[in-house]
Amino acid sequence: SRHAGLAALHGEIAALLPEARVRMASLAEAAAAAGDAIAAGDDFEAIGARRGDVDRRRDTARARREGLAAAADLASAITSAEARQLRGRLIEGEPCPVCGSRDHPVSGDPGIVAALEKLRSERSGLDAEIAALDRLAADLDGAAAAAAARRDAAEQRRVAAETRRSAAEARLGDGLAGLATSAAAQGLT
Repeated sequence: SRHAGLAALHGEIAALLPEARVRMASLAEAAAAAGDAIAAGDDFEAIGARRGDVDRRRDTARARREGLAAAADLASAITSAEARQLRGRLIEGEPCPVCGSRDHPVSGDPGIVAALEKLRSERSGLDAEIAALDRLAADLDGAAAAAAARRDAAEQRRVAAETRRSAAEARLGDGLAGLATSAAAQGLT
């Protein structure tokens, strides 16, 4: 009877609803995962740009420190406590007990000593800046790795959701084809 045929078709349609729900949920999961992958990729690129800036700043600081190295080493030697102590023992016109020279202009010029102390201080500041940039670079490397891992995980979630969607669509297609065959067999088309 026609009523029994419609009831059978209703049962077949009801059996397809879970597949339709899987398809819809998979579409939403894939879209969310794609958004997460894009956001993580954007984070990764931004971190890479910041890392490049840190590298440039560190290279500049290293070059400045290298340029100061010889002068700063001299400054350290001249402004050391031992050098100040030796200069305090110099007697004008007498030979230096260390080098034998009778002339030590730095001992009489506080400006030279101050300039050399400034060089030593600048080198120390550059050392601290380089160390801070090294730490920041390491932190950024960790953040980049985390962003890449988030991006990869989101991409894997997207692929899995797309696979579930594709499988659900195939099952729906098969079910709809079966439904059309059943409807035709019952003369309901």
